[in-house]
Amino acid sequence: MTKFPLIRHALLAKRTQLECFALAGLLVGGATALRLAVDHVIPNMPFITYFPCVMIMALLTDWRWGAPVSVVSAILGASLFSGSTTFGLQFVAFLIISAIFITIAELLRRLIAELEVARQVAEYQSDELLHRVGNTLAVVQTIAAQTLRHSAPDEFMDAFGSRLRALDKAHTLLRKMAVGRCSLSMLVLESCQPFCDRRTLKPSGPDCHLPAQSCVPLMHCLHELATNAVMHGALTAPGGRIAVSWVIDEEGRATVTWNEEGGPPVAPPTRKGMGTGLLRSQSGLADVKLIYATAGVRCVIVIDGAELG
Repeated sequence: MTKFPLIRHALLAKRTQLECFALAGLLVGGATALRLAVDHVIPNMPFITYFPCVMIMALLTDWRWGAPVSVVSAILGASLFSGSTTFGLQFVAFLIISAIFITIAELLRRLIAELEVARQVAEYQSDELLHRVGNTLAVVQTIAAQTLRHSAPDEFMDAFGSRLRALDKAHTLLRKMAVGRCSLSMLVLESCQPFCDRRTLKPSGPDCHLPAQSCVPLMHCLHELATNAVMHGALTAPGGRIAVSWVIDEEGRATVTWNEEGGPPVAPPTRKGMGTGLLRSQSGLADVKLIYATAGVRCVIVIDGAELG
């Protein structure tokens, strides 16, 4: 049944109360008119035309409308066509069979609704898989090209492997999170764990989740910042520390701030390398500002679509 779009749409359509009243009146009126027309042919079956009426009403709406229609149908059948000597038994049988019809219709409606949700989820996941595979291939290609451009031949494999591991950690983190979102606090810890410990890393901020399209680019940014801190920044000094803090405003915009403290004096780089190339506004990151303050590198990353909790 779900292969026929018109039938599926009719069964799953949301109807207003006015539309339900009109449909009930049309079905009950049609069943009554049909029963009057065949009364001389089948005089001793007062409810025969009301069964389809109840079933169709329950299928096209729900049990809250099917039940009243069955009661109204029973009253009309009793008032207009009660000539049979077995009328009392037929009346009770009609109500029982109507209840069975309504139950079957409700179960069928729920099954079709679940199948429709499963179909939509499957389509979404297929589209999302194709999109993510394309994005991942593009990211790997960019990483390889830029790493080759900015690394010596004997350093390429280590640099390229490090960045691929960061990409793998980002996707592993996404699989652990709820569908389509990732925990900001866990992302910060996963990104910095290879470079920092509890003494050198100070994360602070509320529990929140980021949209999926922001998780991978943010993890790459944090990985690059941590790499630079180990090679040239705060983590080269015994007392160096990194503070990563974040706040969420009322519009769901997260502002993540990376601050390096206690390291050597900082000077802006003389050339743009792979790391600074990643630290820029891009898909998933609304804004990225990299500041080379004398006291330590500071980076402010803005992300839309964050949710608290």
